[in-house]
Amino acid sequence: MIAALAALAVAWGPLASAAPKPPRYYYFVDVRRAVLSTASGKLVSEELAREDEHTNRDLNERENALAELEKDFLRAPAKSKIAEYDRQSANLEAAVFGAEDRIAQLEMKKVVPLANDVRAVIRELNRTNKYVVLLERDLHVPLNINPLCDATDWLVGRLEKPGKKPLEKRKECAVRFFLYIDVERLKLESKSSAASLGELEKIREERLQEIVLTSTATPLTRFQLYRRYTEEEDARKIRERALQESMIKTARSLVARTSQRMSGVVFLASNSPEKLTPSCEVTPWMIHVANGTATADDVARDCPCVWLGPKGAKLRVARDCSE
Repeated sequence: MIAALAALAVAWGPLASAAPKPPRYYYFVDVRRAVLSTASGKLVSEELAREDEHTNRDLNERENALAELEKDFLRAPAKSKIAEYDRQSANLEAAVFGAEDRIAQLEMKKVVPLANDVRAVIRELNRTNKYVVLLERDLHVPLNINPLCDATDWLVGRLEKPGKKPLEKRKECAVRFFLYIDVERLKLESKSSAASLGELEKIREERLQEIVLTSTATPLTRFQLYRRYTEEEDARKIRERALQESMIKTARSLVARTSQRMSGVVFLASNSPEKLTPSCEVTPWMIHVANGTATADDVARDCPCVWLGPKGAKLRVARDCSE
């Protein structure tokens, strides 16, 4: 790994386009944060917070009542108590789904129209400025982004004061090429994930071992087995989530470290809803970098638009890929 990154530090220089035209400057914006930071958005945010508070209070009361039923059953098991527990459990589940749907509908009604207005402003800004481009983070998921290239706060100011000074052409935000990475695949195929993947396999084996045939058990026994399984399954899910998040963090950290040795390029997630050009999918190369079996020279195999000149030359973007 260290050797591969060292090679990157030497081989990667600032990307230069074979075409003589100047670079474009790309800034990322969080549209939702921008919407909820405006005066009208703050009112909507307060309404959503009130609805969320009301919902949480209702669900907490239902959960507490269900917990009391469970304690009562454990003190004095009875078949009749199981039926009441099942009824309240079903009601709680329905209340959760209903709350999620209600909040989603409120978002659609209150937030989406404001977000569409913001997107219209972004489109107009991009239309009138040839070299400075605003990209929505939800549509173009960046894996390495210089904080200087996050223009969300600038956009909020622009929405409130249309005459706000335009964005600067910061050299840190000059981009000539986009490289796409499948983070999920990188996570699974990196050697650094081996230990975590082993732990995930153990959890799956534990889950299989906990499956107990209960078709012939009494209703009381089935209830007790169900409660025990539910508690242990909750613990397993927490462990699984922590392992998955750790692997994702490691994969993204590799991309971030690699990007620090490059300029004029932005790494984006392969599952980004929209693709930018000029670009290449370079996941196989990044996996080899992660496993110490590739250097910067090998990127040309995944990305024909990029080539290496004589030793010591900077990586370049082919003319027909830079339009």
